[in-house]
Amino acid sequence: MTSSWHTHGRGSQRGAYVATTESGRAKRGLAHERLARVADDIDRGLTAVHDVQEAIRQHVADVQAIHDTLDRDSGTGAQRHAQFQTLREQFQGSDALTCQHMGRVMVHFEPGLFVGGDDADLPQDNLDLERWCRQPKSHARRIHGHKPAGIRIVQEGPTLL
Repeated sequence: MTSSWHTHGRGSQRGAYVATTESGRAKRGLAHERLARVADDIDRGLTAVHDVQEAIRQHVADVQAIHDTLDRDSGTGAQRHAQFQTLREQFQGSDALTCQHMGRVMVHFEPGLFVGGDDADLPQDNLDLERWCRQPKSHARRIHGHKPAGIRIVQEGPTLL
């Protein structure tokens, strides 16, 4: 007696087996429906906050412009100070409350930002200042009596000034 099942997928009372994806129908299931719902939710959420994101992008560009005036590689101290003052005046004259606030903050920070000129070897930012404060100084080495300073002199952690 011959078997009703053949190795090529045909049965005695059925036609050839064709996979769902080969028949032209899309293979879909519960996971596909959930992913489609999540994609729709994401699209609705992005549409709802589109205007706010555009405003935030403009604020990011403004902060980047301020940051560029503080970068020592972008020009001399006098050039950067002039750019900073121009930006401050633009922000103070703006109708947007956020820009006006940035202008007021810039007024308060301006006196200390460009101190020392271009030749001063001062720390660039707070992180650079922390690194500078954590290094043992020559007087600490002399007190300790050895070239490397001990843990008693150089404390780990943030520096309080």
